[in-house]
Amino acid sequence: METQEEYESRERSEHLRFVWQLRDAPLAERKEARADWLEAMRNERDIIAERLLWLFQGAYGKGAQLEAERISGNARMNQEAALGQLLAAVEWQCADSEARKAWGELSAEDAEAVTKTFATGLARYLEEQRLASLKIPFKILRAFHGTAPYIAGTTDDPEWASRLPYGAAERYIVLVCPDCGADKAFPESEFAK
Repeated sequence: METQEEYESRERSEHLRFVWQLRDAPLAERKEARADWLEAMRNERDIIAERLLWLFQGAYGKGAQLEAERISGNARMNQEAALGQLLAAVEWQCADSEARKAWGELSAEDAEAVTKTFATGLARYLEEQRLASLKIPFKILRAFHGTAPYIAGTTDDPEWASRLPYGAAERYIVLVCPDCGADKAFPESEFAK
């Protein structure tokens, strides 16, 4: 039986093979993919944001997901550019060299907007990872009568801002009961890191 490490190694290899196939595609196909990626960066940034979320969730395969996680964990690189090239490959079948050429064709305003789209998506993913790593203390679990709640978000999110107690300066984390759907907000300082 394959171990998790062997599985991840195989998935990474398959992803790299896919990327190399894109690089070796006929020129006409590479130019068409570049045009599609350029069009998406200019006019479909909401789709890019959605697909970036899909990438982090593994919709394009474990190898692509692992690469996205590797990029997100390396603050010393241009994460937005690396994620852009990765997403261009898996969604638009655009080779990394063609994705860079498409980037060079963007206006300054479009380039800034696309960078912001990737930066926002990356920040959202990193925050979700941080929240998922929090340990819920027993005194908070008691408020849900023994049912383990899940973290739905924080009061920074407009969807949950109304849960913030009046006058509270601290950020709160919103927990939701999976049985009844009831939600409660607790100060972030009460959670173990």
